[in-house]
Amino acid sequence: MTHTTLLLVPLLSQLLTHPSRCPSALFSAASPKWNYVSCTLISYCTAYMLQDGFHLANQAYTLGRVSDDDFMFLAHHVITTGYMCSVRVLGAGHYSVMLLMFFGEVTNPVHNIFLILEKAAASGHGGPNIEYWLPLFGKIFALFYGLVRVVFGPVLGLWITYDLLLRAEGRKNVPIMLSAVWVAAMWAVLHGSLGYALDVAAGALGL
Repeated sequence: MTHTTLLLVPLLSQLLTHPSRCPSALFSAASPKWNYVSCTLISYCTAYMLQDGFHLANQAYTLGRVSDDDFMFLAHHVITTGYMCSVRVLGAGHYSVMLLMFFGEVTNPVHNIFLILEKAAASGHGGPNIEYWLPLFGKIFALFYGLVRVVFGPVLGLWITYDLLLRAEGRKNVPIMLSAVWVAAMWAVLHGSLGYALDVAAGALGL
């Protein structure tokens, strides 16, 4: 919850104030202030991925097993950390990674509220209205997550793919092989979220 809350507003501000709003834009295309804030946000998100990755690995080691969910989250963290680190080393593509950060995090506030309500209901401390709020937020989250990941996500992915692989400026700013890795990583994460979107929708509808 804290990670998402601290990221969303400054990320949106950065995305709206970039001079070109081009996924493959060079770092030097923006002002030093914009670059400083962007590096701070990317570093903060990278640190979270590393911390959460170590936590998941330690948990799996303690339990003596790696669940499918653990494996999925660890793969996600490795992919996103590599993407975020490489844009800073290259000095280009910051806008693309911040687009993905924003749309990856924007559903989390509703998701976290739903999870808190779910835990409260399971513990028997949800109060008299929990049977109303829990299914309501389940449906809100399912709708919001589905819109972002199933509708907006592929459109965003196509825009980034086009900019990195097909536009002359994109191919100039980012080496084509690195662009191919970024695009493959992005679509792998988007594909992985589709199954979860279906599970969330099925749960919300009681299927």
